[in-house]
Amino acid sequence: MILEHEFYPPEFKYSSKKPIINLPIPKRVVMLMQQHTGAQAQPTVKAGDTVIKGQVIGDSPSYIFAPIHSSISGIVKSISPWFHPMLGREMASITIEANGNTDEILLSPLNYPITPDEVRLRAREAGLVGQGGAAFPTHVKLNPTKPIEYAIINGAECEPFLTVDHRQMLENPEKLISGLKLIMLAVGAKKGLIAIEDNKKDAINLLIEMVRQTSDIRVFVLPSKYPQGAEKVMIKTIIGKEVPRGGLPLDVGVVVSNVSTAISLTEAVFEGKVFTEKVITISGDAVNEAINVKVHLGVMVKDVINNLVEFSDSYSRLIMGGPMTGFSQATLEVPIIKGTSGLLFLKKTRFQEAADCIRCGRCVLNCPLRLMPAYIASNTKLGDYSMAEFYGASDCFECGKCSYVCPANIPLVHYVKVAKTELFKIKMTSSKS
Repeated sequence: MILEHEFYPPEFKYSSKKPIINLPIPKRVVMLMQQHTGAQAQPTVKAGDTVIKGQVIGDSPSYIFAPIHSSISGIVKSISPWFHPMLGREMASITIEANGNTDEILLSPLNYPITPDEVRLRAREAGLVGQGGAAFPTHVKLNPTKPIEYAIINGAECEPFLTVDHRQMLENPEKLISGLKLIMLAVGAKKGLIAIEDNKKDAINLLIEMVRQTSDIRVFVLPSKYPQGAEKVMIKTIIGKEVPRGGLPLDVGVVVSNVSTAISLTEAVFEGKVFTEKVITISGDAVNEAINVKVHLGVMVKDVINNLVEFSDSYSRLIMGGPMTGFSQATLEVPIIKGTSGLLFLKKTRFQEAADCIRCGRCVLNCPLRLMPAYIASNTKLGDYSMAEFYGASDCFECGKCSYVCPANIPLVHYVKVAKTELFKIKMTSSKS
């Protein structure tokens, strides 16, 4: 049961008025072969090969998979392990050095009439994945196994600091609406909704005007509170139905897509562009000026900020993503991947050492699903993943509220992520035996 508990963390939307800028072609990219939920890519090139931007360099026959394309033209320097910024371990990667060639491989643009199968195929060919969370392959989401009534664009962007979706809605509204129409076509939805929190008045007014003459699409204004952007919370707010435990949005007739994902779908279908670049927010209290920037996938964080970001103070932590759901990084030598939404540079004063749990119950009170994060964490520490699952580890959508309110500063979401990873390993091992 999803329970409403008023929670309003500071927004820190410093970059909401900053137009998206384009980063120049980097000299080097590192393309990880695991960038989304599902199967890992296998390299289709070797060291010494010349590649062109948009060329497939990692592929797999698996259904739950999206191809990896080179984000620059250049020479493959190596295929070797590289630390993954979200999985916390080394993964296979392809390092490419730019050679000055600006050519790009495009797919053949499509035109209406378009079939649902053509939309799904194009999404896979373009390597599209969700850009707002788990990076689930888009073509799989566009092939639901149950009837869909609503296709929803998630424009809530409730995570503090991040403003990518806000800027995308303002700067690319036509592509957003076009992408929603393609999603509706693919899943058979009769109703399209663009859900936006009420703190984005400019985007709300713009999109309301743009869909005014469209009978099957409307803008739904959400209250600004956290975690309004979580799929299950959003669905409950909009249609009053709850996604069942262990279920998916399609179980209640809904498909939810991210703003940037919908825009990328439009570009893939009508312009033939594959997924090689994305918009991220660079912000934090250690940054002089927060910005929104379009970067090439695989570019190193240090190359993104070089000559682009000025720091007002020394930072003690780099977080890839938002402060509530992101991943702390130990180095700037990590690449931007398909699921990266932002880079936050935060001062040391924001962090305190973890202490022992005092059994206050705040994590339970603040959990939208009324899970027991402290028990998930304690059992994960003990290696008892079956009990972590009993207390709801797999149902958690990692909003981070529990970690935020914990007076002992226990990284509760970290333990949830560990539990999920170990449970997945157990599941895969048992399926092979």
